[in-house]
Amino acid sequence: MAPTDMLAIALDFLPDVAGLRLLNRLPAELSDVEVAEYAFQRRRAARGSDSLPPHLLRLSGFALFGVQDGQFRLSSKASMDEAGLLGAFLDACAAAPALACWSEVEARLDALRLRALQAGVGRDGAWPRLNACMPLAVELCHAEAPPALAEVARLAGLPLMRAADEEWQWQRVLAGDWLALQGQIELRALVAWLLQRRQQSLSGLISQAEREADEARLREWLQVQPALHLQSFAMTWGQSTRR
Repeated sequence: MAPTDMLAIALDFLPDVAGLRLLNRLPAELSDVEVAEYAFQRRRAARGSDSLPPHLLRLSGFALFGVQDGQFRLSSKASMDEAGLLGAFLDACAAAPALACWSEVEARLDALRLRALQAGVGRDGAWPRLNACMPLAVELCHAEAPPALAEVARLAGLPLMRAADEEWQWQRVLAGDWLALQGQIELRALVAWLLQRRQQSLSGLISQAEREADEARLREWLQVQPALHLQSFAMTWGQSTRR
């Protein structure tokens, strides 16, 4: 398998409202929104952020982007159907070459494992690839907390302006804006792949010329895609975003 054959993954999760109700013995009169806000407020008070522990998250969307068999490949989906998402994502992973991600924070593989464990969902070939998915941020920086993908992307001239923010994701779900959610997941997977290719160039697995040729091909590919967020990424890619 050539170093080029690799897909980067990004995952999104929602508060597990049913689980929060069960564990906190919350009354049925509380709406899903109120249950989620209750959980967010408790986490803000305890940790200073909205981020919920992995066992209280449910999968809401995924994206895989990269090159397979010499062609760019983008697979993504976002919906309330967690069982369907788990199955579709694991099927895609089982058929993929090597997998990469930016960090556990972006991919939330810990939450994915717990959700699959609770649901009893498995696919032959998927979990070995996921277990071998080394977060790129860990390879690059051994800091206690890895740098946020959105910040590294911005400094690298890659137009990804939003980090993995559970509150923002929850608001998109409440608004029924699944396309916006799916688009952000796709861009995170795209940026993770680009950074992984740069890391392969730094490590000598591919040459600088190969990496630059791949980026040129990707720009052309993005420009002819029907999705506006992909076209916009291509148009603004490389422009300085520093202030």
